[in-house]
Amino acid sequence: MNDYTKGILTGASLILCFFMLVSAKSQSENFGDITVNSLQVVDENGSVVGLLSSSNNRGTLSLAKAGEKPSVMIYCQDYGGVVFTHNTSNYITGLLGTDEDGRGVLSINNSNSKPLAIFAADGRSFGLSTYTTDGKKTAFLGTDDGSGLLSVSINGIIETLNADGKLAAYFGTAEGGGGVFNTFNTKGIQTAFIGTSKTGGGFLRTLNKNEVQTGYFGTNNQNDGIAVLFDRYGNDGWGASGKK
Repeated sequence: MNDYTKGILTGASLILCFFMLVSAKSQSENFGDITVNSLQVVDENGSVVGLLSSSNNRGTLSLAKAGEKPSVMIYCQDYGGVVFTHNTSNYITGLLGTDEDGRGVLSINNSNSKPLAIFAADGRSFGLSTYTTDGKKTAFLGTDDGSGLLSVSINGIIETLNADGKLAAYFGTAEGGGGVFNTFNTKGIQTAFIGTSKTGGGFLRTLNKNEVQTGYFGTNNQNDGIAVLFDRYGNDGWGASGKK
């Protein structure tokens, strides 16, 4: 090996040792306190994808896809912290944080920032509320004054299904606005119906497996109680009235 080659190898070894020492020092070095007005995170192309900054004396953190508006925003507000998620049109699709009364809240919105479901607490209730796109409440599941509560509105219904996915029971509001309760057999065929007639009286209907009416117990047009039995084909068989 000539002196020229030895010199190159020696120089390379010295440079390598230098960088190893610098690297070891930087890994263990304590930089202490760092004070900045903002801190940006950029991708390999130099596009900003994260920003930690302050606004109106409050800290903020935003995360975004390169070249697009932020999709996640974290704020410190007067009443507490809050996290917003945004779609590509910059509408708020979700909110997790603290409301103006200091209570936790979770909101899930549609693509135009309209809340569809809110999980929150107020003065006496706590639970999940669902809404239409125009802001009308459709259901509530939670606790009210210390008791469990499930309520549905705007002609709301509750359905149960069996293991085969067939409708087993239906509880809700009929077209005329009265309450109804339906039961079904294992094949999804209606077997009983409890509801309110057009004249405002209550009634019970039973049906056989062919969905033919076999019994009726309720109130007639004169507001008297009546009971009627039918044969398997739905023909009148026996009837009685409570009128004397």
